[in-house]
Amino acid sequence: MREAGIVSGYGLVRALNVGVVGGFPFAAAAMLLANRLLPWHLADRAAAEIFVFCGAWGAAALWGAWADRRDRGWRDLFAATAIALASIPVVNAVATPDSAPWRTLQSGQHGLAAVDLTALALAIAFGWMAMRVSRRHRVTQGEEAIA
Repeated sequence: MREAGIVSGYGLVRALNVGVVGGFPFAAAAMLLANRLLPWHLADRAAAEIFVFCGAWGAAALWGAWADRRDRGWRDLFAATAIALASIPVVNAVATPDSAPWRTLQSGQHGLAAVDLTALALAIAFGWMAMRVSRRHRVTQGEEAIA
């Protein structure tokens, strides 16, 4: 089935799967980053955040579908999501120093700290998934070379 390519029904479903499932967490991280990076005085800030979410999801879906032709879609999106999630606490600390994780923990704002700590935990998980998928891909390529 793999030889059918992206133009087949199987290839299309595979590409959409990578783009939708792999791209959604990336888009969510992009929206959280936009929340901290967009100017506070922006007229329609909420719409801009939604635009960033949709744009990031669309770009991730296109990249995932394209990269999946070479079996790199999952790895690439998981790695990009790990980087985006890991940058959330850093951007938060730089953009709003009073909302840095160490300050929110000290001041008892556990809900705010939970966002940054959850982003870090998910960054580790997505990084692990990217490495795991990459390792599995190398093993699969080795088996195909032997056959």
